[in-house]
Amino acid sequence: MENRSARLAKKALSVVVSAAFLALTPGLGCYEAVAAVVRGQSGAVQAPVAVPGNLGGLLAAPSVSVGLKLSPAGLSSPVSALNAAIPVLAAPAAPVAQTLAPVAPAPQAAPVTAQQVLRIGAQQLSAAPSQEEKGAVLDQVYAGAAKSAAGSDAVSVPELSASAALTPTLSAPVSASRKSVSELQAVANDSARPFAERVEAVSAIAALATDEAKTSLKAIGQANPEGSAVDYEVKRKALRDLAGLGEVVSLPAVSRAHADDILKSLAADKPHAAIFDYDDTLERNQKRASPETAAALKAAADAGVETAVLTARSDRESDNLKGVTVLDSLSTLTPEQKAGLVVGSNRGARLLVFDQKGEPRLLSQAPAWTEAERSAIQEAAVIVRARYGEAMFEGKVGELTDWSYSYYLPVGLSAEDVRAAAQLLQSELAKRGLEREVSGRMAFNPRNPAYLVLAKIDKSYGVEQLRKNGDFFGRMQDVVQKLPGRLQGLGTKLVGLLPRSTAPASKTLLVGDHFFGSRVEDLNMTKGAPGALALAVGGVADPRTERVFVWPSKGHAATQEILGALAKKDAGGVDKKSLFGIFTSRTASIAAFFLTSTAYAFIAIPAVGLASYGALMALGPLAAIALGPVSGLLAKKLSARNAMALNTVFNIVLLLALPLMSAFGIVNFWTLLVASIGNGFVLSSVMTTEGIYIKRFSGKYLGTVNALTMIDYLSIQSLLGLILRAGRLTDYLQATVPHLLAPYLIAAGVNLLVVLPLIWKFVANTKAADGAPQGQKGQAVKTWAERIDGAKAFLKKYWKEALIFGASLALFPVLHTTIPAVLGLIYWVSRTEGFKVLWANKPLRYALLANSALALLAYPIQSFGLPLMAEALAGKAGKSMLLGQFLGALFFGQLISSTSQAQLSEIRIPFIGKVKVQRFIQAGVLALLGAWTFLTLAPGSILLAAAAAAAGAALMALTGRLTDRGWIKYVGAGLAFLGLPLLFWGNVPALFAAVLMMGMFLGPTYNALGTYFYKNIPAGKSEGTIAVRGSIFNGAISLGYAVMGLLTTTLHLAFPALLWPLAAAGLLVGLGFLFLPKLLPGLPDKALKDKQPDR
Repeated sequence: MENRSARLAKKALSVVVSAAFLALTPGLGCYEAVAAVVRGQSGAVQAPVAVPGNLGGLLAAPSVSVGLKLSPAGLSSPVSALNAAIPVLAAPAAPVAQTLAPVAPAPQAAPVTAQQVLRIGAQQLSAAPSQEEKGAVLDQVYAGAAKSAAGSDAVSVPELSASAALTPTLSAPVSASRKSVSELQAVANDSARPFAERVEAVSAIAALATDEAKTSLKAIGQANPEGSAVDYEVKRKALRDLAGLGEVVSLPAVSRAHADDILKSLAADKPHAAIFDYDDTLERNQKRASPETAAALKAAADAGVETAVLTARSDRESDNLKGVTVLDSLSTLTPEQKAGLVVGSNRGARLLVFDQKGEPRLLSQAPAWTEAERSAIQEAAVIVRARYGEAMFEGKVGELTDWSYSYYLPVGLSAEDVRAAAQLLQSELAKRGLEREVSGRMAFNPRNPAYLVLAKIDKSYGVEQLRKNGDFFGRMQDVVQKLPGRLQGLGTKLVGLLPRSTAPASKTLLVGDHFFGSRVEDLNMTKGAPGALALAVGGVADPRTERVFVWPSKGHAATQEILGALAKKDAGGVDKKSLFGIFTSRTASIAAFFLTSTAYAFIAIPAVGLASYGALMALGPLAAIALGPVSGLLAKKLSARNAMALNTVFNIVLLLALPLMSAFGIVNFWTLLVASIGNGFVLSSVMTTEGIYIKRFSGKYLGTVNALTMIDYLSIQSLLGLILRAGRLTDYLQATVPHLLAPYLIAAGVNLLVVLPLIWKFVANTKAADGAPQGQKGQAVKTWAERIDGAKAFLKKYWKEALIFGASLALFPVLHTTIPAVLGLIYWVSRTEGFKVLWANKPLRYALLANSALALLAYPIQSFGLPLMAEALAGKAGKSMLLGQFLGALFFGQLISSTSQAQLSEIRIPFIGKVKVQRFIQAGVLALLGAWTFLTLAPGSILLAAAAAAAGAALMALTGRLTDRGWIKYVGAGLAFLGLPLLFWGNVPALFAAVLMMGMFLGPTYNALGTYFYKNIPAGKSEGTIAVRGSIFNGAISLGYAVMGLLTTTLHLAFPALLWPLAAAGLLVGLGFLFLPKLLPGLPDKALKDKQPDR
């Protein structure tokens, strides 16, 4: 059966390869360092293999980690603002304030549940390849902060059951019919068991709905007091199910270790906004802020967190029973300490900031009770008073303010009577058309009266206002603190015109003490930010609320811990000096590579002929596969500095090889082949080493750094090719001193005099494995012995395939094509265990085939077709300059889509607020587009340059909206531009546009397929699967070069006739990709992202 399956897989692969050979021809490129090692099931994890896009250059692609996801981030949409700009600012004593329209309650969509967080986390934990990455997953799971692309639906028990294979230790699901309550309780409390199994046990207990079940659920909710984040979610599940049976019990406090993990997360990944209750949270009830609280609030604001105090108390003395306002409590803060603070009084009905003197300035005010509402309250109160009576407390029996109503009941009423009084008042209000919740509260001191509380708004209103207008409040702080009084009115109007964005709920922190029972003042905050992290510092919290955690300490002591974490400066494990060295040295390398990439084809083709040039290009990726196992040796054995320096030395030697060959008159196919093999090894080693150490030096900012390396590569190539037109230098050098191969001499000089010193000066002399200074030899002998034994076992297993591959290589001198060798390699790969695992997984199979189709289309036109096109259009005199412009346009297209997808950090600009670094990069790209138009496409035309920049902005907006499904589905739109040169052959701007648009679509599509592939690799199968993907990828590239060689030599096609098969292939592939998403489950449901107002 196994042999039969293998034969079927082989036949299916043969059909695919044949179809690709007949229908698909090369196209534009997408860049990624790809792991490509042909091997069996065993062996060490191999480093990724980079494929040379141009055999004569230094770098063919930016050093990015496989699976890099450039998350899209389009321009933020303006959020519904306050009704109008506030024309005048005044102290609250005499406010001239904007009246806010009531904020409609946020739709109570189900937030991301803790169970979903744990399910996602468990999946990530299972897939994590190392202990360090498993630890990182756990760090994200503990606070329920995992992000789910699938939405925010609550996870049902059957859905949890689907995760029964999340960990290797997962046993069979628990059945309520086979286990007693005590046995189920033991399962739920067993921290060693998988989370899914534990929550199923809880659900099985709850399904019994007996008194014994309630007792058991309550016991589970209090078990494992020193437990982990997973234990806490089991407790939450148990207590929530208990509440469903009619008994509501508070969540217990998190363990000290759990709390410390939350603090670490807050320090490392700070929220956008942190909103604190005041009384019994920051300080004791109505007490003034201590010096510690004052300093902590300032430190949190200085750390970039939008810090706010949200209280039920007023900022006006007339609204407080005791006459103590929140401003009085904050009066101990200095003007400097108040500068970054926003205060929401009356539950957010009034929002204030402070000027440079520390005086409050009212920014917004919610509508107060209407006269009809006041009358309804007073009428309903009369009925309650008649039944239950009233009490005098501190000279008042209650008070009706602009946004609240309080009423004291006689001392001695029972809790049941207080609840009944609240229900009566609420019922009477409803009869009069006023739907508001009434809370009945018992006094802490039994000698004081109980009371009823009614509010026009609760704290959810204040949280919504703070989230939706946080950037506006920050701008207003700049206005009132930095502008003279006579300019503040104008400044207010101007900043009011700027768009406002909403802080994501997932990046909002809520801290308070009232989260349970009748005291839910702070629990209401969670309605204004569903899914926010809520920390209860009063000792209790409702288990039915997601992402709320009871803190192990209370009040002031707890908030000091939390504020301290927010203020903590976290370097994120970043080695800035080493990253500077890597970025500056690789930028110089990219510039040097540009010279060689515009020269190599025009050196090699005259020397060996077009057919042999195609063979050279096809054999390069095959060499990369063979050299893959040793490509990472330098990174493993040497320090970062020494490995990168040695790579640079190797590269210098190879760059000097061609000029030496030319000097001795031995530039021929075989010498160029040897050089290309050496270049393939060096390129692969450079990419692998950079990838390893960029990951090490970037810490938690790896995604940002990877995005910047991609943007750096594309920007340098675009700048040199389109604006500086550096290809002219190559044309000049080749015309004046052709035998010196001066571009290679210059590139060698740049590497020797610039790249090498930068690496030696700035890159750390530490090893990737342990971070220790270089000097530890390790166990090299044992390692090599293991490698030799592994090679013997490998050849013993695959000796037949090796013979077939060797025979196919031997056919090259006879047939003058590398197609047999490519097919022989693909056959060999198809016999490996890794391929069988991959081919049996349909999503991976289709992703692999799609990835290979793009690879087959990607490299050949860039390194084979574009040089021929440039020479056909420009002739020998200007071919390198035009080739450089083609390459620049290709990379510029990728730059447009990459910058719209990149997720980078933010910086704060006075009077504007937080702005993503991405926006500045996008502005630079648009400026580059305008300059290119002004200097080349439409020389001297400012109008057309502005129009080009506007078109670029529109493309950025569009590409920022596309999901991975959209890129995959509509990549044919980019491939369709292969036909544009057919219509406008000879029109260089039209050709530039065609290359640019293809690059814009192909880059993100390739990235989307790579991301999908890596996310869907089965647990424990990543090593062999990634190796197979890399091998097929390189094989597809080689096949593309071979097909291009046949088209140009055997069929004698030249441009523009060569465009016909290319356009046809692009059309076929585009049509195939239009239906591909149906075969890739797990992609986003929509091709376009929903507009997100969140920052």
